[in-house]
Amino acid sequence: MADLLWNLRDVRLKGDNADRLKNVSIDVMAGVTAVVGHSGAGKTSLLNLLAGLEKPDAGQLTFVGREADSSAFSLPLFWVPQDGGLWPHMTARQQLAAVTASADRDLKAGDDGESGNPIDKLLNDFDLLHRRAAFPSELSKGEQSRLSVARCLLANPAVMLMDEPFAHVDPERRPKYWAIVRQHLETQAASLVFATHSPDDAMRESQYVICPDGGRVIFAGQTTEFYADKL
Repeated sequence: MADLLWNLRDVRLKGDNADRLKNVSIDVMAGVTAVVGHSGAGKTSLLNLLAGLEKPDAGQLTFVGREADSSAFSLPLFWVPQDGGLWPHMTARQQLAAVTASADRDLKAGDDGESGNPIDKLLNDFDLLHRRAAFPSELSKGEQSRLSVARCLLANPAVMLMDEPFAHVDPERRPKYWAIVRQHLETQAASLVFATHSPDDAMRESQYVICPDGGRVIFAGQTTEFYADKL
């Protein structure tokens, strides 16, 4: 059986006029899970709970996590919110350097613009090397999204949470960046939970699907089972 990351039982999350999540009982497994649904379905509310940004108003949520070998992972969990969560006072390179143990060395190593260190290599992979000295306010929404994902990968957590990570990226360019994420997950044996509107992204990238609708989870299981049932 796959490793368990989160266990939710009868979880309720209140909203201003109605519950944002209603009696949610699911297991979130290690691997790649897509949280798929339309706007207002409850995707962000669910990810906020998993990230620990909010607490259930009722029910129980337990982060079981993984036995993260300290030699393999830097952090147990890393969160990429919809707005990217970039630090406004740091350049693109500084954002990435802040999450690496070799920050001073890597920053100095790339002063000539070459991509020979981990920071500049990842910037180059996400087509951001030419924007390495830019601050978040100087980046487009798509550039901010790519930088936020790059920072998460470089932080090397055991579990990544991403809320619509490439929503602002041109659709024709998304597969390239998803391939980078996929390779990292496979190489590091890390897990990912991501929210998306895109059935294509969910089908291509995930092993499991959680489908909220109106605050209730109407499906939670393997991606192949979900799409076989819908087709």
